[in-house]
Amino acid sequence: MATFDFDAVVVGGGVAGACTAALMAKAGFNVCLLDQRIPNPPDDETSARVVALSLGSQRILNHAGAWSLLGEEHATAYGEMRVESGQGVLRFRADEHGLPALGWIVEIPRIQHALWTVLKDHPKVSIQAPSHWHDWSPIEGGIKIRLADEKGDLTASLTTRVLIGADGAQSRLRQSAGIETTQWDYNQRALIGPVTTETPNPGMAWQRFTPLGPLALLPLPDGQSSIVWSITNTEADRLAKLDPQALVETINEVLVESHPHASKTHPTLDPITPMGALAQLHQAHWLPLKRIRADRLIGNPDQGPLVLVGDAGHSVHPLAGQGLNMGLADAAALVECLNAADQTKNMDSEQPWQKALVRYNRWRLSASTLNASGIHFINEISRAPMGLGKHSLGLSFMVANRLWPVREAMIQKACGIDRDSPALAQGGQPKTSPSAK
Repeated sequence: MATFDFDAVVVGGGVAGACTAALMAKAGFNVCLLDQRIPNPPDDETSARVVALSLGSQRILNHAGAWSLLGEEHATAYGEMRVESGQGVLRFRADEHGLPALGWIVEIPRIQHALWTVLKDHPKVSIQAPSHWHDWSPIEGGIKIRLADEKGDLTASLTTRVLIGADGAQSRLRQSAGIETTQWDYNQRALIGPVTTETPNPGMAWQRFTPLGPLALLPLPDGQSSIVWSITNTEADRLAKLDPQALVETINEVLVESHPHASKTHPTLDPITPMGALAQLHQAHWLPLKRIRADRLIGNPDQGPLVLVGDAGHSVHPLAGQGLNMGLADAAALVECLNAADQTKNMDSEQPWQKALVRYNRWRLSASTLNASGIHFINEISRAPMGLGKHSLGLSFMVANRLWPVREAMIQKACGIDRDSPALAQGGQPKTSPSAK
């Protein structure tokens, strides 16, 4: 078998790429992480870029060695989830399903920083940053990739058993491989940012389908919440012009109008959210919403072993907060497939990882498409005219609340621990590859 500089070269040091590199190194493989910049350490202020990490993702990050570096003060657990639409309410509690938590709200820069800390100290990891790839080409059993500096001057040439693209939704590596994508522009933007409510958030992930779009409040440290409100571009243009206090008042008005037991003309004593009204919105940001799906997650056989993870292969609507969780599942699934190939490889094969990449492509393309399609369907039906979508969702919530098997299946899927999830997410421990260097 040919000798390579690395078992894997990972292009892109975001959360998905850094986690892939960490898991590969944990499995015993030699890894090179390539990124155009070195991320700055997170500051003390709460970032608007937060994610609802599932239990499965927490297990993956824990195995990678990053979870313990986050610190309890930066990972806010939530044990209750509540979704409202019309008269319907869907509730989940972690203790009812025997789980330690339903998920954790964590700032994305802190996850990335924790993963990079793991990588910097790992003897099987080489970090090339700031740097970028100039070109790549297939070689026998692997890929040769040439690196360049910021001026475009060639700096190094590396060989690898597999080239992993984790360079985001606009992936340059995916484009260079000629992998086509299917894209949807939702004509929506999401308002995100930390908010203060009348009463502290007790550790609940809450969401309501309002007339303008789904609005979620996710728990942050010190009782604050992170708002995620997806609305049309037309409404976003109008609301973005308001001063912060006027925007808060408008949000509260929409919450009153969408409350199942209250309105402007018939108020009740019920709070408009479980935490009461919004009092202050900090650091408001507006993000355009699009969905991108690669037609395949691996290169053609004649291109050599190239594979995509995270947003390079799929990005989704933030409605269910699954985007980054899907990327972490990609990382765990890829390492699981490569490990399995090394455990049971055919010694007569010149490319023992080729079938592993085909298996990964079939597995994760199916799983990510199913998740993204479900989120897409809910988003579209919620926008049906005359409130039909809202009431349809509400009815389905009421039915699901009464059917325990349905609830159990939904919670396992939402927590990323169902049978289609990687072994790490389900709580298993993958073996170390016997052929890792």
